[in-house]
Amino acid sequence: MSSSHQTHLLAHDDPTDRELVPLLGQLDDLLDRLGAAEATWSDWLAAVDPGYRASARNILHYWAIRQADLRDLQARLAALWAVVVGS
Repeated sequence: MSSSHQTHLLAHDDPTDRELVPLLGQLDDLLDRLGAAEATWSDWLAAVDPGYRASARNILHYWAIRQADLRDLQARLAALWAVVVGS
């Protein structure tokens, strides 16, 4: 996670902000997973017809996401959403 996210969020003494720091870390990890999948499958992706490459990338990202157990992240995002919408 980028330290600017953490520093910015820790500047606030708000429980919601403190919850965002680990969530941003988990989201950054997920984005790293997508990038790693693209790097691993870059030859395959390059061989896909340009007209279908965006769809192929989408399938690749879907596959990469499905390799991880995201239930904790989903639950924490849902809880945060409920707090934000409820305020």
